[in-house]
Amino acid sequence: MRRSERSQPFSSALGIALVLVIVAVLLFRGHIESLLRSLWATAAVPVARTIQPRGTDLTDQESADALAICLVDGKKLRAENARLVQLKAENEALREILNFQQATSRDIVISHIVARHDKQGVRAATIDKGSNRGVKIGYPVIASSGALIGTIIEVLPTSSVVLALQDPNSSVSVTLSSYQKPLGILKGRQGTTLAMELIPNDTVLRKDELIITGGAEEFIPYGLLVGKIDHLEDSSDELFQKAVILSEDLLDEQRVVSVVVP
Repeated sequence: MRRSERSQPFSSALGIALVLVIVAVLLFRGHIESLLRSLWATAAVPVARTIQPRGTDLTDQESADALAICLVDGKKLRAENARLVQLKAENEALREILNFQQATSRDIVISHIVARHDKQGVRAATIDKGSNRGVKIGYPVIASSGALIGTIIEVLPTSSVVLALQDPNSSVSVTLSSYQKPLGILKGRQGTTLAMELIPNDTVLRKDELIITGGAEEFIPYGLLVGKIDHLEDSSDELFQKAVILSEDLLDEQRVVSVVVP
């Protein structure tokens, strides 16, 4: 009995201690969770291995270094993501080009744009294929969709310059998709639209009708897609009418293009 009596104070004290611990946990649960999250975040930082073996806290300098590393890593990740997006777009373009080649049986030279020129009103781009790949002045250049976007105006051994279809100096014979012969001249203008001129007045033109190349040039074949009719422009000419054409694709927006070899 004496031993039981002696153990009673100890049991009571232990019970009170447990109650106090439970109450403390309940009262300070939020602070404890914040502390645990902070400790976990610190352990997850890539530079956590620089922490002293004794478990001392990061110094201000070490925290600044860790933050700098995180910022650099974030910039690298964004750059890598942008590169992957670009590669995906290029792969899709290459797939479309190969599909176009198989569907039309045209000989093409796949090229990458390496420089762009937009000075003094000239809209052009340099590609990484030249005379060493059979490229010649006057050859048409198409987008991955197969639409005409420019022509070759200068050729070097390993590179060439493409004049955009929208450049004011550009001029190509075109026709309606329902016609088999040239019907007018497509001229470049500032912006994204084109002007189809010298269309006989008795020709019926409809909005959204497709415009294709007329085949009057030596190297530009008949049937390459150019764009579609947007609207007619007022003209005082009694013999000819003029239409505004919306381009199917723009040279400015391409990274991978193809030179069509006649």
